[in-house]
Amino acid sequence: MASTNRHDRQRANLLINKILGSRDEYNYPSFTLLLDTVSQSAKSVIRAIVHRAKHSSGKVIFLNFETHQRRSFEVYDLQDGEDEIILAYTQSVEAWQAQIKAAISRIKKGSRAILLIDSLNEFCHAAGPKVPQILLSWASPSLRIVGVYHTDVQLHESSNPSPYMVSALATLKYISTTTFTCRSLFQTLEELEAQAYSRAKPAFGLDEGVEGVLQSLGSDKTEGMVVEMEHKRKSGNIVSEIYVFPRRSTNDQGKIVTLSEYLETNQVSFKTTASGVAKADDADVGGTMNLGLTEQQRQDREGVVLPHFDAQKGEGGEGGRILYDMGAEDDFDEEEDEI
Repeated sequence: MASTNRHDRQRANLLINKILGSRDEYNYPSFTLLLDTVSQSAKSVIRAIVHRAKHSSGKVIFLNFETHQRRSFEVYDLQDGEDEIILAYTQSVEAWQAQIKAAISRIKKGSRAILLIDSLNEFCHAAGPKVPQILLSWASPSLRIVGVYHTDVQLHESSNPSPYMVSALATLKYISTTTFTCRSLFQTLEELEAQAYSRAKPAFGLDEGVEGVLQSLGSDKTEGMVVEMEHKRKSGNIVSEIYVFPRRSTNDQGKIVTLSEYLETNQVSFKTTASGVAKADDADVGGTMNLGLTEQQRQDREGVVLPHFDAQKGEGGEGGRILYDMGAEDDFDEEEDEI
């Protein structure tokens, strides 16, 4: 059993590193969707993807909708000489689409690049119902599309949406090859503990419903984050796994492990103490009735002899046959007796 768990963990670790590093044996277009909230940002996953792309001499095309500060570019390890930054929030839709097509045409033959979109919310609002058409027009084996969608930010739909049109998030999930859902490590552990002790699931952030509360305890903590992955293989099969991303820095990328391995390594267990459960049959469970047995009742119960015990006392050949004495009200049937 231990070897099986070790094999599964090795397979999961190899898979996450292959996906983050854009190493696939099929060489087909990929779209990675990152889902984050105000409680847990997806920047750690973005840094992991960009860091691995830099090691393979890949360039980054950054479609910028909401990153206005220069230091944010340094967090993503973007460089002016090699990477291209497109300020979409200062241009029209047609203008930044033309710049992206020009940047894609400048990708060297035989090399790979990443198209990073920092806010798919703004992208969907600008593209409208043509979101899949635009993304698929950019897709190619040499370009990997990575986009961040804020699930707790309301998307401004058109004034007269069609009742037959699916939501933008559902469309993005459908066309994505890999979906990463980012969650707080602290809040995930709190939810697992509540589930183990059969308590109500705790609410965090906006789900608390408290006026003025945007972030709650455990939001964007430096200890790490939980990432739920759903990867679609070329065959159509979906591989799901939960990982823990450690604290990130520019020099030390840390080690990504599965959630089960993290709980085992850090000796985190959620075992119920069963303090409210009776330890004996005659224990008082706090009700209005005494459900226990007295000593006399216990002896009477042990002295009861069941019919199949009598059948075992016969001479050889009886086996486990049950002996039954017919009463006056029983109807004898020869065929049934033979059975």
